[in-house]
Amino acid sequence: MQWIAPSVFRKLQVGRAASLLATLAMLAALTAPAPLAGQTTSDCAGAVLLCGDYFSEESSSFSTGEVADYTGACNGGLEYPSVWYQFTVQNAGMLQFVLSPNVWADDYDWALFDITQGGCAGLGSFLSPEVGCNSYGAVAGSGPTGISSELGGTGVSNGPGDINGPAFNADLPVVAGSTYALVVMNWTQSPNGYTLDFGGSTASIYDGEAPGLADVQVDCGLTSFTVVFTEPVVWGTLSVGDFVLAEAGGWEGTFAGVTPVGLVDGLVQEVVLSLPGGVPQSGNYVLSFTE
Repeated sequence: MQWIAPSVFRKLQVGRAASLLATLAMLAALTAPAPLAGQTTSDCAGAVLLCGDYFSEESSSFSTGEVADYTGACNGGLEYPSVWYQFTVQNAGMLQFVLSPNVWADDYDWALFDITQGGCAGLGSFLSPEVGCNSYGAVAGSGPTGISSELGGTGVSNGPGDINGPAFNADLPVVAGSTYALVVMNWTQSPNGYTLDFGGSTASIYDGEAPGLADVQVDCGLTSFTVVFTEPVVWGTLSVGDFVLAEAGGWEGTFAGVTPVGLVDGLVQEVVLSLPGGVPQSGNYVLSFTE
């Protein structure tokens, strides 16, 4: 069997004399994928992966999750009802964001951590350092907060209370390849939600290009398919239903399982697909993937 991967333009010898054509069709929608299965978005390990400059949270969280995550010095390290977000810088520059409550009087506090080295397990230590924190809040109404020198931001840590301002921190320089975790906490425990807007940044925090197919290996029995992507994908968004193996004559195989290889912080770059019974005969097959 011969496998042709168009994204890398090379042939891979994987078995008996038949041919498989591997194609990839992943939609690059600018929406936030689901968190890692078994975690909640109120835990750093279950953080929502930001895939665009703008994100809308229609209903605020009333949960602190399964883990008591550290939330920054300005918050006293304590976690209130929260949602965690994660992003990896694609192009270096200055980071800005504006967190705008849907109701002006609502008070949201936040903290930002560089988890490149220590991941979520390193929160509260030098492994995943705190790089920004703001718990400023005014009695008459807190309004927007975030990181923006343009909007009067200064320093890297402000709050708590209405005398330890301002509501914004100064712009933050970031470098490509760095991964950050942002926690937003619902101090007033409002159900009204908020928006996050990173559009003022000169840095790029998301990859607008969908992952491609780097490599595919098939065992001799044609029952196990190892797929390697060109970049990590969110494991919690993958299922066997995303993969279809079809033969030109009309036969279509159904994979029984998909197993991650090297799962790190909810991201995976390699998976193994199992196909009980293998393919029925020699021929031309197409493996397609849509998420």
